[in-house]
Amino acid sequence: MIYLDLSYNSLSGAIPDQLGNMNYLQVLNLGHNLLTGIIPSSFGGLRAVGVLDLSHNILNGFIPESLVSLSFLSDLDVSNNNLIGPIPSGGQLTTFPASRYENNSGLRGQPLQPCGASDYSTVNKSTLVRKHSEAKINWNILIVEFGFIVGFGSFIGPLVFCMRWRKLFFESC
Repeated sequence: MIYLDLSYNSLSGAIPDQLGNMNYLQVLNLGHNLLTGIIPSSFGGLRAVGVLDLSHNILNGFIPESLVSLSFLSDLDVSNNNLIGPIPSGGQLTTFPASRYENNSGLRGQPLQPCGASDYSTVNKSTLVRKHSEAKINWNILIVEFGFIVGFGSFIGPLVFCMRWRKLFFESC
């Protein structure tokens, strides 16, 4: 399996350590659930993972140091949890925007601002509006929809809308 998306499922309980054994997994999305406990250190074994979304859960504890070894990681989101401690330095973890770590009151380190610091003075209003209005496109859903439209239009559509095709199809059955 290379893609596992269990987001928005109201899943509860701890994240199973065994998920860290999925060697070929490239996308793991567990966001927007009710998961509790810690982020398993076994996630450092997800060597092929590029996207790891654990946001909007009730996770606590530290971000495991083992995540530093994930060299293909291009997107990590642990925002809106109860994580504490320093963000491990090294690897990809310090290259992600601060928004991927926000709303974890006990989390500290790069790329987060030190307590009390604010960079709003350097950001103009048009930048904030542009970032807010950018939309994320889920290409997997679009590809499935496109395939459905092509399949329907090529085979089912003519059977439904073309009397000659309908007669030929049902006469051969």
